[in-house]
Amino acid sequence: MKRMAFMLVATSALLSGQAGGEVIDFESPTYTTTGGAGGTAQITGQDGWLNPVGGPEQAVIETTTVFNGSQSLRTSGDPDPTRYSTGSRTGVGGTDGSSVDWYARTSSTEIGTLLLFYFGTSTTDLSAAAVNVGIEKSRVNYRDGGTSLVSAANSIAADVWYHFTATLDFTNSQYDLAVESVGLVSGDAGFLDFSATGLGFRNAAETDATAVVVLSTTRDPEDYFVVDDISFNAVPEPGAMTLLGLGGLAILSSRKR
Repeated sequence: MKRMAFMLVATSALLSGQAGGEVIDFESPTYTTTGGAGGTAQITGQDGWLNPVGGPEQAVIETTTVFNGSQSLRTSGDPDPTRYSTGSRTGVGGTDGSSVDWYARTSSTEIGTLLLFYFGTSTTDLSAAAVNVGIEKSRVNYRDGGTSLVSAANSIAADVWYHFTATLDFTNSQYDLAVESVGLVSGDAGFLDFSATGLGFRNAAETDATAVVVLSTTRDPEDYFVVDDISFNAVPEPGAMTLLGLGGLAILSSRKR
């Protein structure tokens, strides 16, 4: 029993140390509604978030509309586009099969609404990102290399959470994209099950994802977006997977005895 317990602990420790990644969940105590510039819930200044473009008052910690937990990020962009970014995160290690994912919703699909996410290693240079994906009016906006693409009209509905996942292939400078509505079934207004594979990185030279830039713009000052649970998901090293298999064999062997 002691040997089996040791194997479980050792395997768990190695996997946790090599899986890596990080989740930005906008939860307290890291993020608060009294933090940021001026103590007014602004994201700028909290947990390393920057505001390269636009007014810091247009991105705040939200407690009314959340996907998970009790807090999220609410952002707008009227009258000019705004950008918020954070870097030096525990990234994905440039590993094939790693991914980034996040949840987002919009209050409006009217013309002029745009919410884009840029994942890479830069907090300021949009063209340096590997992945460039988001919401443009009622469509998914995504990029295949140097080409900007959109899904069919009315893919996105207002006030519905959407789960975005980009699975990364650094060897070939490509990613696979999946966007799914949350809590809806086929036939419901706003239901979406969208995917695209083999999309080229915006910046083919990108080797990791340790930063995210969020760009938002709205024509109506009453419109806004809500973002939650931005995740950098690394994958275990091959050695860790081997140890996991050995741990499982040890457990089975112990049971047979």
